[in-house]
Amino acid sequence: MSETIHRQQINARMSKIVSHAGLVYLCGQTSSGCEIEDATGQTREVPARVDALLGQAGSDRPRVLAATIHLRDMVDLAAMNAVCEAWQPAGCSPARTTVEARLTSPALRAEVTLWQRASGPLRPHPLDRIRCQHRTVGLGD
Repeated sequence: MSETIHRQQINARMSKIVSHAGLVYLCGQTSSGCEIEDATGQTREVPARVDALLGQAGSDRPRVLAATIHLRDMVDLAAMNAVCEAWQPAGCSPARTTVEARLTSPALRAEVTLWQRASGPLRPHPLDRIRCQHRTVGLGD
């Protein structure tokens, strides 16, 4: 099965948007500049940038499936959570991972990477054919 991969806003290092098999992947989004010193201010700028990329990719907020959030310092978690919760439509919270990490600029406090469903009918993803067996493991196991 051959699926076309669509890339948008490409440079030598990366694409800002990659679409494949009904899914859209966005590159990490940060605030536009480092003049904003606090995490709340920087995180507030990210949703507008994400919304613009989602629109360009033919997706929108309710279709976000997963998010990876990198924070320079976990002390910023509550501030970042407040901004994210205000941006997400009710009942559409993505699967999410938040980690503390050194970012590309010491002035940056947060970077958000999203995966979402494209608009239109969802086509089966090629990995859907792989069957996995799993079991639930408790902390005592």
